[in-house]
Amino acid sequence: MSDAVALLKAILSDVGPDDAQALDLLERALASEVDVLLYCATALDLHPSLVMERAARWAGYGFFERVPRNLRGRVEPTRLEALAEVRLFRVQLLDREIAFAAPDFLGIIRLRHRLAQTPHLRRMLCFVPEQALRDYLTEAASPALIATARQNLARHWPYACAQLELTRGARWGFMAGVCLLVVLLLAAPYLAPLWLLPFSFILLLAPAAIRLAAVASPRLRPKPARRPPDEELPVYSVLIPLRNEAAMVRQLFTAMAGLDYPVLCSSHT
Repeated sequence: MSDAVALLKAILSDVGPDDAQALDLLERALASEVDVLLYCATALDLHPSLVMERAARWAGYGFFERVPRNLRGRVEPTRLEALAEVRLFRVQLLDREIAFAAPDFLGIIRLRHRLAQTPHLRRMLCFVPEQALRDYLTEAASPALIATARQNLARHWPYACAQLELTRGARWGFMAGVCLLVVLLLAAPYLAPLWLLPFSFILLLAPAAIRLAAVASPRLRPKPARRPPDEELPVYSVLIPLRNEAAMVRQLFTAMAGLDYPVLCSSHT
């Protein structure tokens, strides 16, 4: 029996699957291209803590439901997007260093083989659920992430960072602006009507003035169309076919004679 099937059977110990069922579950997880531990937790409705606890027992390591608080640790990545790739966190406990890890399915199998070669690794490594490790890393890495963000801000926008020392003129100007703003706010109930009167006058009369100017402005009348001279008009022929329309010929001639167009040549058929 392979280690992968044995680990799956240990995780699903309450179901008691045989080798064929465990192998079928493994193939379905690999076909879904997700970690087998995550597939077991979602597809079989198992709590991630329970899955990691059974995997830790199978691999021979200790298990903690969450990383103990108030431990001095070391976080290497200082980028927020890199925290998702961290699966091991080292902390200092008294006189020795302990690592809390949330390995994936293949990582658990490799750690089991590593334990056979170095038995003292059991005292230096403990398993925790992945979400518990993420929560602890977010809290532990917050100071480093904030410091990195400040450095990037100072690098790209050197005059937008508050940690830079301001000149004396800038400090006195800022204080004067704050004092002036406070004075204006205190005097607003007394001076606001005098300030708002011109603005109200403009807002009320400006639209009316625009409309009055539009009414008083002379309207542009279209110029009458000018008939061009006869020599500038194009020459074309009008052909009117008739069939069984003898009663319409007189009316048609009357309409054609009413056209205001120079007659150069006419032909009647």
